[in-house]
Amino acid sequence: PVFLAAFIVLLIGDWVVAGFASKKLMEDRLGNMSMIAADSLPYFLETGQNLLTNYADELRLNTDVNSIPQVLSEYFEAIPFFSSFFVLDEKGDVLQNFPMDSEYPTEIDELAVVDLALGGAKIQTCILTPLESSQSARVAFVARIVDSNQYTTGVLIGITDLMSNPFTRSAILAIQAVEKNGGEGWILDDESRVIFHSDPKEVMKRHFGSGGETTRFYEISVPGESPKYIFQQRASGKPWAVVLSIPSVEV
Repeated sequence: PVFLAAFIVLLIGDWVVAGFASKKLMEDRLGNMSMIAADSLPYFLETGQNLLTNYADELRLNTDVNSIPQVLSEYFEAIPFFSSFFVLDEKGDVLQNFPMDSEYPTEIDELAVVDLALGGAKIQTCILTPLESSQSARVAFVARIVDSNQYTTGVLIGITDLMSNPFTRSAILAIQAVEKNGGEGWILDDESRVIFHSDPKEVMKRHFGSGGETTRFYEISVPGESPKYIFQQRASGKPWAVVLSIPSVEV
């Protein structure tokens, strides 16, 4: 009996050690994947802001209005970042757009970003609802247009999404890699909204995993579901975050 008791203690000890080791291994794996995904987000945001600011600086509404679509076409072809452009006049009315069949997202008017741009805000970023059945919300970059005297004469809006944008490709691939191994992943904005998820029904929902920590690893248990390991990684210098999840039974 003494030997049996000692054997059981050793066996339980081995299980505990193995459990801690596998948990640490999963933390490291999810941490590496989330870091890869999160690292692309600041570049995406900074590139969008810089591009649209430069485009707005080049665009002058005191030129021939009919030439604006050609200018927008050149922007569209030069760097495959934005999927559509809209130029608004000093009253906030749509003046031109590209591609020509692009539909202006009226919800942007409810966010007051156009009013802020007309009031002098140089560049802003806001989240728009996704197109039907899309896994990604749309991201709108909004820049003011000024004349040679630096008076605001209009607004330039560039719209893209995380699924198609080349600057977020590594983030999407990292999330898809986790999904292939039985897990899931999503991207959160500064308001804890899901702005990318493999399940379109989850996009734009408020979600957990958006605490103030730069990184966070923990296990959760939801009734009726397998326990999950969660790893959250905030983007460096930005309020967005990547969250990766995998069932702990997979470890």
